Amino acid sequence: MTPGRIIVAVHGSERSSELMRNAFADAAGTTGSVLICPLFPIGIHGKGDEPADKFILWNGLRYDHALEAMLVDAAQRFGFAPAPVHISGFSGDAQFAQRYLLVRPENVASASVKGPGYVSARPWWTGTADMETHFAAPCHLAALRKVPVQVIVGAQDTGQAFMTIARESPIRAGGANDMGGTGIETTRLLTMNLQSQAIAVRFDMADQTRHEMTANVIAAVTELWREVLGPTDRDSG
Repeated sequence: MTPGRIIVAVHGSERSSELMRNAFADAAGTTGSVLICPLFPIGIHGKGDEPADKFILWNGLRYDHALEAMLVDAAQRFGFAPAPVHISGFSGDAQFAQRYLLVRPENVASASVKGPGYVSARPWWTGTADMETHFAAPCHLAALRKVPVQVIVGAQDTGQAFMTIARESPIRAGGANDMGGTGIETTRLLTMNLQSQAIAVRFDMADQTRHEMTANVIAAVTELWREVLGPTDRDSG
């Protein structure tokens, strides 16, 4: 492995961290990177906390801090130096990847957001306008502008079943249902919102793909990592 190359691939709502491992093991190998696939638990806050990690902060628990504790532990166990991460998330935890980027941009080397259901484009959690209230720090645009960002959506991600948040839902927030009725609409909105703040965003639409991890999605993420990571020490030496 090459020092300073850490890929974090976060599971979706179904919590299949092994799917992320299998999907990106080859990419980690070819880029000389450490691959970390966290598994965030459910049930620690009680019934209905499945989406907790997606929103970074839930009942006082900071899931960004949880990830960073995992990284420190892995670095100690396997002997690599901590460094800003190349974070990737799919579906529910594309939301985690997106919000980790917004909250901790100094800890992110690149971000790939694949088919997030609910995006942040307004006050928290639907945006960043009042982040300081929740995280004791505002959104650091200067740091965000240094991070290459990729937004991916399936060309057939047009389902609407999970796009509306019910009034009684614990994650209901102002404007949450005004961000598009399909995966394509929400990812386009997210892309335009980031670009409006002079953040470099690459928008990829995966052919023949619904709301799912396919070979086309994996290939798009791998292409990003190869571009931003460059050759390994072994390749350059």
